[in-house]
Amino acid sequence: SEVRNAQPGEDLEWTVAVELGLPETGPFGGPFQAAVVAGVRGVNEEYPASRPYHCHEGESPERLSWCGGYEEAEIGTSDLRIGAPAAVRALTGGRASVEFPLDFATSASPPPSFALSAATTLPDASTTVTESTFAPTASGQSSRTVSVSIPRQAKDGAYQVTLTATIPSGGSVSQVATLNVARPRIQFGKLRRRRARGTAILPIRVSEPGTLRIFGRKLVRAVRKPKAPRRLRVAIRAKGKARRILNRKGSAKVRVKARLQPQGGAAVTRSRAFRLVKRR
Repeated sequence: SEVRNAQPGEDLEWTVAVELGLPETGPFGGPFQAAVVAGVRGVNEEYPASRPYHCHEGESPERLSWCGGYEEAEIGTSDLRIGAPAAVRALTGGRASVEFPLDFATSASPPPSFALSAATTLPDASTTVTESTFAPTASGQSSRTVSVSIPRQAKDGAYQVTLTATIPSGGSVSQVATLNVARPRIQFGKLRRRRARGTAILPIRVSEPGTLRIFGRKLVRAVRKPKAPRRLRVAIRAKGKARRILNRKGSAKVRVKARLQPQGGAAVTRSRAFRLVKRR
């Protein structure tokens, strides 16, 4: 403390604020055991206040320093650890659920309550926590889920999702998870014409499971429901006026549209013009 000019019979008091860390091995429920040791020493021109402290400085009977007043104490503690979830993959236009494990230990009475909030580095995304508070009554494990709304225009990439728990006095703990965002994709392969029939086979590769619809103003519609990313073979057949032109002239131009509605994401569409040929 600062130097005090003590007078005989005067009672002096000091308030000491100490910031102590908790063990890093896991949630520490305490109690936190501490001991308080008081000490005094004299200060003069020969022995300034800036000198190192020594409990047995000087000679009796005029000792310059003294240590004593050993007192033990226990303080109830609470420690919340938020675990790191595994990376989560989500599609544009969908939602991602990121579950954070909570591990809490306490010897305080009553235990503190925590306000939960979430944030993400994904631009224009919104986050919500399934339960905005965590109010444990005893040591134990739990979890909270952060729901992230993925914008349709989001770019592919890895982003961060952060869950933060804050107590009323301002102390907080947080954890970060990785969110991998992907846009569903449709890829057209090389068209294989069946000239005898005037039809064709179009390989189409989809990046996600879901429902693939093949359509066009001059085409017979087709539907496929892939259960995993795969390469599909889709028959392309003309109809109506295009079919009559194909039969009469031996060729017709059609535009193929493919629309993939993935599970857990927004639909994507791709189109390309092809020419069907029929042997006459």
